Amino acid sequence: MLGMLLDLAARLQRAGVPVALSEKVDATSALGLLPLDDRPLLRAALRSAMIKRVEDQAIFDRLFDRAFPLTPVTVTTRGSAVDADGSGDAATEADEAEDSSELTGPDGGEIATNVAPTGGAAGGQSIDQQLLAELIDALKRGDSEALQQLAGRFVDEYAGLAGQAGSERSHYYRVLRAADLSNLLTTVMREIRAEAPEVMADPFVARMELSEQAQQVDLFRRMISERIRDHLDELLAAQGAPSKNRRLEELDMFAASTTDLRQMREVVRPLARKLASKLSQRRRHHRQGRLDMRRTLRHSLNTGGVPMDVKFHSRRSAKPDIVMLCDVSGSVAEFANFTLMLMHAMHNEMAHLRTFVFVDGIADVTDTLTAAVDGFDPRFLIHQPGVVVGDGHSDYGGVLAIFMRDHIATVTPATTVIITGDARTNYRAAGFDDFATLAARARRVFWLNPEPRADWDDKDSEISQFAIWCNAVFEVRSLNDLITAVSAVTA
Repeated sequence: MLGMLLDLAARLQRAGVPVALSEKVDATSALGLLPLDDRPLLRAALRSAMIKRVEDQAIFDRLFDRAFPLTPVTVTTRGSAVDADGSGDAATEADEAEDSSELTGPDGGEIATNVAPTGGAAGGQSIDQQLLAELIDALKRGDSEALQQLAGRFVDEYAGLAGQAGSERSHYYRVLRAADLSNLLTTVMREIRAEAPEVMADPFVARMELSEQAQQVDLFRRMISERIRDHLDELLAAQGAPSKNRRLEELDMFAASTTDLRQMREVVRPLARKLASKLSQRRRHHRQGRLDMRRTLRHSLNTGGVPMDVKFHSRRSAKPDIVMLCDVSGSVAEFANFTLMLMHAMHNEMAHLRTFVFVDGIADVTDTLTAAVDGFDPRFLIHQPGVVVGDGHSDYGGVLAIFMRDHIATVTPATTVIITGDARTNYRAAGFDDFATLAARARRVFWLNPEPRADWDDKDSEISQFAIWCNAVFEVRSLNDLITAVSAVTA
């Protein structure tokens, strides 16, 4: 167990998570106090001892399952023995499975699907009926440890990892198609109804059972994806390539997987709280202005003319007045989501915050975002009235004209304007004159561009022309970049 703990600490450090010697000592002490057969308790205790930041919890959960695997189960696949170890319960690519056919109707009943029946693989490869029976039995019993072992066996059998490694998503879909997991919930519910028809006749009981089984199936899919990711990470390590277990705030937003994006959304609010605290401290420390000679000399009379108590003028430290214009078109919608979440989580550190989203039209969504306590989906914002008025492609010229006509009163000489977007005009009018007028009216103007700097001014990008009237233009590719840019803007 000590060797596993040290292995976990080493994996965390390679992934960029700092683990000090004192934290290793705490974790070692915890091992001596815990029932080692209680895996969830062990995970929680070691996480508490070794992880200091909520942003690193997802990395810990993944690496814990690799350093502390379940007891290996030796299975024979394609004539060779392999070890099928369990994988963790971290969120993964399960959302991608939503692209396949729906399994149940709104009342919990089964509806037709366009895939092969379970037991006959859609991809032409026949599924092991014994393996499928064990999976269905584990789902009905709610046995998570058995599901973890079965996930390893399904991946070894159907993911095609023995050949040339592809993307995580491609291997996941090989398992999804071959084992026909999209039809798994229907099969499980059919067997449960057959075993207990009288109990399942109650609509409430049926709905509760359906909900529980849906969660179990979703958990199994996540286990499969996690098992695939672990295998691919091992291949990267063997090739000397950098690990994918990087800190979430360092990940490129446009290269992140669905799982990474979900986890990044979860850490935005903790990051916002930290940033807000830093900004508040910075304002307190900068309240001291220039030397007040008159007050200093007056107080020096008490010490015989020696200026022991130096006085300074008080400087008013005002919170910034922010107006945001965010492009939520398809290419940059996810980036806009992170920016909006961060800014609205920090709204207490701003005197005023007005938010507008646009594509080829523009709408004020300040009240909508303020009411969205648990976050929001950029796909929801794009359906706000006025955001899309034409073909749904970004139109900076048209948007700036509408803003100058209908909303320019929100910008005052005390206002900081933040524009987020890639500045790609789709070869339409860019609205430089309106933008120059807006910049002249505002106190400061900043542009946050999620595209790589190497792509700026390529084809229909007009970022350098807009930059003429901006105080600064930031390349924002990750949460760290976003934090840095917002720190500069709100200083």
